[in-house]
Amino acid sequence: MQAEEHNKLLGILHLVYGGMHALSLIVMLFVFAILGATIPFASSGAKAPPAGLLAVIAIIALVFTLVLTIPPFVAGYGFLKRKQWSKVAGAISAGLALISIPMGTALGVYTFWFLFGEKGRQMYSPNEFSWQVGQMRDALHGARRPANWNSLKKADKKPEYIPPAQPPDWR
Repeated sequence: MQAEEHNKLLGILHLVYGGMHALSLIVMLFVFAILGATIPFASSGAKAPPAGLLAVIAIIALVFTLVLTIPPFVAGYGFLKRKQWSKVAGAISAGLALISIPMGTALGVYTFWFLFGEKGRQMYSPNEFSWQVGQMRDALHGARRPANWNSLKKADKKPEYIPPAQPPDWR
C-alpha cells in the first residue's frame, strides 16, 4: 500500500472508531435517563441506592466516553483532508485508543506504525511544510530573489574564529 492509501484508511478507521464511541455515548444517555427516571420511585425503600450516586456515576462515565469520542473524529478528519496537524491529532487519538482492547489497541498500533514510520514521515515531513510557509512568507512580503546568487553565499559565510586575547600572567 502507498502512503496515501494508509492515510485514507487511517482516516476512515478513526472516524468509525469515533462513531462506535458516539453510539455507546448515546446508549449510555438512554440507560442513565431510564435509571434516573425509575430510581426516585424506588428510593422510598431502605435498600434503594441514592439518586445522587447515580448522577455522579453518570457524569463520570459520560465525560470519560466523550473524551474517547472527540479525538478520533478530529484525527479522522485531519487524515482525510491531509492537514499538517493531523499527525499530532492522530498520535493523541492513538494514545487514547490504546486503552480499548482489542480494537483500540490495534488502531493505536497501526496509527503509530504509520505516523512514525518512513511512509508517515514522508507524507507529514516538516521540511515540506516549512518550505511552503517560507514560500507564503516571501509572497506576502514581496521578497525578490537576488540577481547574483554568489552574494548570498558571501552573506552566509561565517566569520573566521579569532581566539580571545590571553590574560596577563600574574605570577
